[in-house]
Amino acid sequence: MFVKDEVDLDAINNFQIFMMVMVEKETGDKKKSTLDTLRLLFPEYKVLLTPQSLLFQKDGQEPIMIDVNNFEILQEYLRQVFCVKTGPMDQQAFNPANAEAKRIADKLMRGRERIAAEKGTSMSSIIVQYLSILPVAIHVPKSELETYTLFAFYDLIERFALWINWDLDVRTRLAGGKPDSHPDNWMKNLH
Repeated sequence: MFVKDEVDLDAINNFQIFMMVMVEKETGDKKKSTLDTLRLLFPEYKVLLTPQSLLFQKDGQEPIMIDVNNFEILQEYLRQVFCVKTGPMDQQAFNPANAEAKRIADKLMRGRERIAAEKGTSMSSIIVQYLSILPVAIHVPKSELETYTLFAFYDLIERFALWINWDLDVRTRLAGGKPDSHPDNWMKNLH
């Protein structure tokens, strides 16, 4: 929508883009989905959209306002809750220093997306794969893993990967090998 309008996205912050999408008639489905998601995340609050903010109201309490001043904080918490920075399409894999680097990073991300689409890999198939692996690896029934939140599930995957690396390093050293580096402590604080 913004590319065809040739809007200079560098001059607009994320909250302004969010509000533009929320008020556009063509994006009514996105507005409904966004408000439904917020209602799921904050079930005790009534979520209202005003022209300049999001309001979370709860009976007998002062409303909580999300606007241009604190929208970034909400975004960061939602990224953590939904594990957006985790996985093969991790946007944090690139940290472009300038416009040319950003253009190259965007091109690489589009390439990753195209390859994932061709291979039929997606976030859901990765989750299915880990749901198959983890019960064997950590001796927890698959039915129990299916009850985990996405955050808890990714936390478990990350912890297991740290343990595997640590265990492989110990086994290599016990067998007389001399690895070049030490793995991260598998018991480190993840969050």
